[in-house]
Amino acid sequence: MKKYFLVLLFGLIMMAPVTAAQTGDELPLHTKRMSDRVLIAWVGDAMQTIDVVALSTARGIVVIETNLIRSADVRIRRAIEKKFARKDFKYLINTHFHHDHTCGNQVYADATIVAHKSVPEGMKGELTGEGLVKQIEKFKGLLKDWEERQKKAAPDSRDYHFFREGVILLKTTLVELQDGFVPTFPAVLFDKSMILDMGDMTLELYAVGGTHTSGDIIVFVPEEGLVAIGDMWPDQVLPYLQKGGSWDLDLILENWGRVVESGREIKHVNFAHSDMELGVETFKEQYRYLKTMWDGLGEIHRQGATLEEAKKKFTIEKDFPYFKDRRLKIRDTNIHDNNVEAIWEKLAARGSGGPFGPSIEDDFAQIERSIRDTIGWAKTKDFRLLYSVIANDADFLEVHPNDRVVKGFEEFKKAEKFWGSPDFKAVRYEIRDLKITLSKSGDVAWFFCILDDINEWKGQPANWENTRWTGVLEKRGGRWVIVQQHFSFASKD
Repeated sequence: MKKYFLVLLFGLIMMAPVTAAQTGDELPLHTKRMSDRVLIAWVGDAMQTIDVVALSTARGIVVIETNLIRSADVRIRRAIEKKFARKDFKYLINTHFHHDHTCGNQVYADATIVAHKSVPEGMKGELTGEGLVKQIEKFKGLLKDWEERQKKAAPDSRDYHFFREGVILLKTTLVELQDGFVPTFPAVLFDKSMILDMGDMTLELYAVGGTHTSGDIIVFVPEEGLVAIGDMWPDQVLPYLQKGGSWDLDLILENWGRVVESGREIKHVNFAHSDMELGVETFKEQYRYLKTMWDGLGEIHRQGATLEEAKKKFTIEKDFPYFKDRRLKIRDTNIHDNNVEAIWEKLAARGSGGPFGPSIEDDFAQIERSIRDTIGWAKTKDFRLLYSVIANDADFLEVHPNDRVVKGFEEFKKAEKFWGSPDFKAVRYEIRDLKITLSKSGDVAWFFCILDDINEWKGQPANWENTRWTGVLEKRGGRWVIVQQHFSFASKD
C-alpha cells in the first residue's frame, strides 16, 4: 500500500520498457492463463506495471489495457500471439485516458481502439504539445529522485529492487517518448454503454466515470466470468469519492449493478496494476457500500436531515463491517466521513437545482439512455432493464412496420417468449440522427431517429435496417419511460 499511494501521489504508474542501454529487457515477462481463451500478461517484479488482458475470440483477439512503454507492449503482443497461436487483433480497449494506460496504443494501431468518449481529449492533454513536454520533465525529475533513493536503499532490500526497476522504467520512458512516439487515439467511442459481439464471447462495456477519471469503464465478459476495471479502487482501501467531483453515482451504480446484480457469475476481477488486486467479493461489497450510502442518505436528505445527522446514519463497524480492516484513512482524511460529505454535497446541489442537480442536460442524457436501453437490453436478454424503460400500464402503445399494434404493458410482455428464445440472438444496433425534444413542462419528451437493429433467428438474419423510429417518453418517479413508440420503413417507391 505504501508504494500504491506513493505512485498515486506522483500521478504516475510505470510500465516496463525494452530499448537502449539499461532497459526493460532486464525485467521478466510474466503470463498467466485464466482459461483457454483468457491470458493476462505483465512485466517486472518489484515495480507495478499494467496487467494486460487478452481474449481469444471467434472474431479476433481483444486486448484490454496497454502500458506507458510501447516496447513492453511489443513484448506482450508477441507473447499473446505465441500463446494463442494467432495474430488477428480485432479490438484494443482503453479503460481510461491516463498515459500509463494509453501510450502503448500505437503497438495495436492495426486494431480498432475502443474507449469512452472523453478519452481522446484526456489523451491529448497528456500526450501532445505542452502536456507531453510536462510529462517528460516530470519523468526526468522523478528519475533523478529515484536514482538517489536506489543508492540509499539497503542492497537486496525491497526498496532497492523497487527503485532499481523504477529507474530502468523511467530511463526507457524518456527514450521512447522522445524517439518515435505517436499518440494513437481510439476510433470507436461510446457514452453510457456498448456491446462488442465477438461471436463466442460478449464484451459489455459500461461507463463508471468519476471513480478514477471522467472516462472510466468496466468491461464484463460473462462467458468467462471476467471483469476488467482499470483503476477503480483496489482491495486494500475503502472506495473514495472526490468532493466536488463530476461523478454521477446514479449512472455508476446503474451500470455497476448490471454486472453485480445480473445473477451471472463473476470469477475474476482484473485490477490494472500488477502489484494490486481486487477480489470478487470486495468488488461486490464496494458496490453495496456505495449503493447503500446513496440510497440511505438520499432518503434522509429528503426528510430534511442535517449533515451531522447524516454522518451518524452509517458507520463502518455497524453497517459495513466487511471494510473494517481496510485502509480507512488517506493521510489525515477519514474516507468514510469524506464520502458522506461528498454525497451530501451532491444531494444538496440536486435539491437546490445547483450545478450537480437536475438540469436539462441531465434529462436529455437520461432520455437518451432510456431510448438506447429499449433496444440494448436484448444483447444480454435483460428483461429487468427493458421493463424499467417501458411504461408499465394499459396506456402503453407500440406500432410495428407491419402495422401490428401492441396495446398495454401486459400485451407487450407476451413477446418475452419470443425474445427469450435461444433461437433469437441480438447482434448489434446503431442509432443515427437522434433528435430529442423536451416539453416546456419538463416531464414529457418526444424523439426521432434512424435505427439499425441487427439480429438473428435460428442463425438467419432478422434485421430492421434504416428504420424510422419515433416515440414519446414521460418522466415518472425520476425515471424516463417510453409510453408510445412507432417503427416504420421508408417507402421504396
